[in-house]
Order: sequence, then structure tokens, then C-alpha cells
Amino acid sequence: MDTNLILFSIVTLSFYNVVLKRSPHKLLLLFWVSLFTYLGFVCIYLFQTIVLQHDLSALHELIFNYTFEDLPLYITISFSFLISMIISEKLLDGYDLSLVIPISQFGILLASAGYIALGDPFQWSLLLGILIVCLGSIALSISAANEPLSLRMFAEFRHVPGKLWALVLGQAFCFTTSAVVSYLGIKETPHTDDITTRFAPVRTSSKYLAWAALAYILAEYTYFITFTITHETSILLALDNLSIPITLVFSYFFLKEQISENKLIGASLIVIGSLIAAF
Repeated sequence: MDTNLILFSIVTLSFYNVVLKRSPHKLLLLFWVSLFTYLGFVCIYLFQTIVLQHDLSALHELIFNYTFEDLPLYITISFSFLISMIISEKLLDGYDLSLVIPISQFGILLASAGYIALGDPFQWSLLLGILIVCLGSIALSISAANEPLSLRMFAEFRHVPGKLWALVLGQAFCFTTSAVVSYLGIKETPHTDDITTRFAPVRTSSKYLAWAALAYILAEYTYFITFTITHETSILLALDNLSIPITLVFSYFFLKEQISENKLIGASLIVIGSLIAAF
């Protein structure tokens, strides 16, 4: 069940990335998508609790128990998400989608380490898979320098734009912060309970907005459901990388981006690493 949900989330998230890339006003689109996503989650929550479970106190719990108590977490996630979206706009405006999405996976390494620190079991296969994912991301970065991939690939790093790496590392930091803080708010373990108790207290193109909001809501909601029912959450980060070949296919057919040998090799390494980490 959880595998089917994460695969569905992967496909819809890949479609969302394509719609986002084609939009001429990315930041504005991201704002409206986020707004409609949160409204969609609230509607789903109220429907499940009030209509299906007949819990008339659901609205009170939503405001006071689930919002005010975790307000520091939400502020941190929102701030990280905002910076990440600004960086994403810069990446998508300057580079191919088939390059941006795979190379932006460095945050998975740090987020997985954070999950393990908060109570997820450590597995050597997960570490090996993540390292291969990072190797694939490095190979993909060579595509930005228009250099052929060879055994001397590390010597080609001087041709990779410094701006690209600065943006990628910044996004990795924001992704890690958002992922770890989200873990604190969703997973209930002795580690998370101990940490959270310390903090308790315009318009845009309609077709882009409709498709992007729908895809993002479906992707995030199915990922959220999977996240809550699975016992090995770090594996989800690895499986999430399976969206990379789908993104490459979407970018080729919908955005007419060229898929170079470097991109294929790098993406293949990331997928192989993800499978090793997952199994």
C-alpha cells in the first residue's frame, strides 16, 4: 500500500515540476499553489473528521491543538520553504529541469542523517545508496559545463558554474531543515516528543495554477499518508528519487529539453543508489 502511494506521489510530483518549469511567473505560481495546497489539506482534514468521523470538535482541535502548540515548527518550515522556493525559481530559470531536479538531491543525504538522529534505524545499504545518489548528482553537474563525462570528471568541476552549486547547496540546506522539522511534527517517538515539548507554546495563469495545484496536492497528500504509515521513513527519501527518470521523460516530451549522455548516466546512478538504499 505505502509503495503504491509513494509511486503515485512521484508521478504527480514530476508532472508538477514540468508545469512549474513552463510557467512564466514561477514565484507567483508557487504562492498560489502553496495556498491552495494548505486549503486543500484543511478541507480533507475537516471532511475526514466532521463528515466521516462525526467529530464536531475538529475545528477547535485544528486551531488550538494542531496549530498553536506547534507554531514554532510551522514558522521554521515556512521560512525554509520560502527560501527554497526562491532558490528553485533561480534554478529553473537558469537551467534545464532535467538537470535541476536530479542535482538538487543533495539535501537527501543530510535529511536522512537527521531522520536517523531522530530515531529511524540506520542501515548500511541506505548509506551506500545515498552515496551513489550523490555521485549521480555530481555526474549530472558536468552537464552544466557542457563537458564530456570521463574518468577525469572531477577535474571538470572548475567548469561547473559556481552559482549552480551555491543554489543547490542552499536548497539542500532548506530542504533538510524543512524535512527534519516536518518529521518532528508528524512522527511521535521519544526523541521527537522530547524536542517538541521544548518549543510548545494576485492572479496567475489559470491552466498552470489548476494543474500545478492539483498535482502538488495529490503528490504531497499521498506522500504524507505514506510518511505516517511507514516505519522506515528514510527509505521514502530514497524512493522519491525514482521521480528523476520520470522527470527526464516529461522534460523531453513536454519541454523539448535534450537528454545528454551525462544526464542519463547521472540519473541512472541516482536511481540505482535509491534502489540500493530502499532495499
